[in-house]
Amino acid sequence: MKNVLIMFVMIISSFCLVGQSLDDSMIAFNDPFTEISFDFESVNFGTISQGEKVKVVYTINNIGNEPLILYNVKGSCGCTVPEWPKDPILPDESTTFTAIFDSQGEIGDQGKKITLTANTEPMDSYLSLFGKVVEKKSDSNKKDYVRTNAAVPEDLFSVFPNPANTTLNIDYTGENQSEIKIFDSIGNEILNDNVLSSKQIDVSNFQNGVYSILMSFDGGSYLSKQFIIQR
Repeated sequence: MKNVLIMFVMIISSFCLVGQSLDDSMIAFNDPFTEISFDFESVNFGTISQGEKVKVVYTINNIGNEPLILYNVKGSCGCTVPEWPKDPILPDESTTFTAIFDSQGEIGDQGKKITLTANTEPMDSYLSLFGKVVEKKSDSNKKDYVRTNAAVPEDLFSVFPNPANTTLNIDYTGENQSEIKIFDSIGNEILNDNVLSSKQIDVSNFQNGVYSILMSFDGGSYLSKQFIIQR
């Protein structure tokens, strides 16, 4: 009889814990919906040597009428998000978080996904970063080399018109020559050039679709923007 009573108490306690967990979950996910946007959703980090790290700073914008609450931000295998905003983001305000991709043990084409869960509809939003990892040369000293867009002003270069038809204009305001690479939607490099100021690129042979343009600077910093070819 005593064993039966103990088992009954354990079952009741389990129901209470489950009920409490459900209540907490319902409270956590019962916030009014708002709308989210990003300055960019996909980043092409180009080609890096195995062992290098890529740090990408994403900007989150609350374009709705209610505070934006991030319940979780999680990267896929090899991509980590060590810190993400815990405080509500008020309407018309923005914040940032950093994702880090460590190429140690990776080789070849890479595609990583970041999932943000928030009080939006749908609840999950997705960001991505992709590029290529090549074998590190034996004399390479880039073990702790980090590529990042963290300290580069977004307005350092712009592309227009967007969508483009036959010509893409690059307006570059930097002081030093920089390398630009253009990738198609599946990560194939289709152009490699240098830019010192403004430049026009003939895209008449590009097929309709979404492209990424990566501009690299001294010290490992870079900027990535997207443009569309539409005819």
